[in-house]
Amino acid sequence: MTGPILEARDLVRGFRLPGPLFGPRRILRAVGGVSLALAAGESLALVGESGSGKTTLGRMLVGLSRPDAGTIRFRGEVLSGPQRPVQMVFQDTAAALNPRRTVGASVMLPFLWNRRLPRAEAEAAARALFARVGLPPETFFARLPHALSGGQRQRVGIARALASDPAVLVADEPVSALDVSVRAQILRLFADLRAERGLATLFITHDLGVVRAVTQRVAVLYRGQVVEQGPTAQVMDHPRHPYTQALRAATPVPDPARARPTPPPPPDAAILPGCPFRARCPAAAPACATPPVLRNLAPDHLISCHFA
Repeated sequence: MTGPILEARDLVRGFRLPGPLFGPRRILRAVGGVSLALAAGESLALVGESGSGKTTLGRMLVGLSRPDAGTIRFRGEVLSGPQRPVQMVFQDTAAALNPRRTVGASVMLPFLWNRRLPRAEAEAAARALFARVGLPPETFFARLPHALSGGQRQRVGIARALASDPAVLVADEPVSALDVSVRAQILRLFADLRAERGLATLFITHDLGVVRAVTQRVAVLYRGQVVEQGPTAQVMDHPRHPYTQALRAATPVPDPARARPTPPPPPDAAILPGCPFRARCPAAAPACATPPVLRNLAPDHLISCHFA
C-alpha cells in the first residue's frame, strides 16, 4: 500500500446532551480518538452498530463537522473544512437533493462552482455523468427528485459527488434503503468507478455483505473507538475481537436450521471503566477494567483487546 492520501489522527467529537436549564450538561463522546489512513485507489469499510460513531466520523472526514481534537490531512495538508477532493454520498437520497431543483441542475452545480466551467460545458459534462451512472440524460436530466426511485436518486447522488472530480469518496450507508437487485447494481457501479478513476473510497455500513463485496480493508467501530482493523477477508473470516465476532454471528444466513447465538445485552448497557465493550463481552475479566490499546496482532491487523 502506498502512502495515505487521506489520514485522520486521534479524532474526537462530542455532543452535549439535553439537561437542566441551570447546571452541568453531560457530553456524549461520539468519536473518541480514532485514527485511519486511506491510500489512493483503496477501499475501506467502517462498520459497527447504529450509534457507534460511523456517520459522525464520515462527516468529519469530508469537513461537514469539525473535530473537537485531532487532525485530518489530505496529501499531507491539514483540512479544516469542506474540500473539493473529498466528497460524500449520503444515505438519505430524498433529503440530499433539493426538491425544487431538477436533478440535472443539482449535478451541474459542482461543475459551475467548484470547477468554474461555463454553463454549456457544465451541462454537457453533467449529462455525460448521468450516462455513466446509468441514467439516460434525455429521460432523467430535467426531472425533479420526487419523480425518481430511491436507486435512481442514489445514482444522481453519486454523479453529483463525482462532478467535483474527487480523489476520495465517502459513502454513508449508500445501499441501506434499496432492494437487493438495485443494491447489487449500485455496488457494482462503485467498484467500476473506483477502478476507472483510482478513487479512494470509505464505505460506512452495518451490512457485512457490502463489506465483503466492495472493500479491501475494514475498521470495526464500537462506541466511537476502533476495536479491530485489517484486511477484509482476514477480519471477516477470522475475527479476533469479541465485538467483531458478535457482528459476524448476527449476520443472517439462508439456513433456518442454523442455531442462532444468544444476543448480547443491548447497546445502551452500562458504560463501565476500561474496555468500552466490557459490559457486553462474554469473555470480560478483571483485566478489562484497564483500557486496552490498539496494537498489532499481525501485519496490517490491529486489535484493541487484552486477550486476542
